Amino acid sequence: MSAPKVQNRSARPPDGSGRGFAATTRHVIDVLRGQDSYSLVLLMTVVTIAFLAGTSDSGWEWIVGIALLCGTLLVALHTSDARPRTFRFAVGMTVLAIALAVVASSTEGRPATTTVAAIGAVLVLLTPIAMLRRVARHPVVSLQTVLAGISIYLLVGLFFSFVFMVVARSSVGGFFETTGSGAVGDGTTADYLFFSFVTLTTLGYGNLVPTGDLGRMLAVLEALLGQIYLVTVVALLVGGFAGEFQARRIARVGSGEDAADVGMKSVQE
Repeated sequence: MSAPKVQNRSARPPDGSGRGFAATTRHVIDVLRGQDSYSLVLLMTVVTIAFLAGTSDSGWEWIVGIALLCGTLLVALHTSDARPRTFRFAVGMTVLAIALAVVASSTEGRPATTTVAAIGAVLVLLTPIAMLRRVARHPVVSLQTVLAGISIYLLVGLFFSFVFMVVARSSVGGFFETTGSGAVGDGTTADYLFFSFVTLTTLGYGNLVPTGDLGRMLAVLEALLGQIYLVTVVALLVGGFAGEFQARRIARVGSGEDAADVGMKSVQE
């Protein structure tokens, strides 16, 4: 008679729950390595904007904010299959920006902060261009294509916030005039982000107004670009995605698939 088998108590349960963390980690790594992962880019962009809105121009928060910004842009460039030369340039600018952020935080130097803002503006400008090139090569408009369009819109607002910061730090006198009090000042990082996105979306609260002609013209340019982008690029992407969704739904329902399964598969693609 054969000896009874001893159950291995250290074995993982058959339901696979013990492999959950490893599977999740592999999935995240695959997403980072893959292309067209614009859901991740959008999430990182939102987190970056929220974090920068709560930081000052010095201290460890500024360093972390710049590192988070550069990391987001590098992920966006990688997932957009940017040219190797462009990606290497972005990596070099990232190292320089973080180093200057450390210098600015330790010495509270205005020139270093201005240079960091200028580098941030350049990197944020390069990234949407690479994303647009990638999106233009998509054979069909998918959910990731639409998320790329939304990410680009947020990056435009981020770009102008850095441009406003550079103009303010490079000019004599304050950049903003506070409505009502008449106070003039350069503003904080949160002020530039707030003013940029209020201008981009044409909300126009009016509590912060640029004092110089250059700042006013940049604000007008941002408002025009924001509206043109919404009524052209985003509208075309959403319309194309809706048309593709409807076409696949008709084709799959015609083949006998359940309507709920069709909707789920279209969203996942």
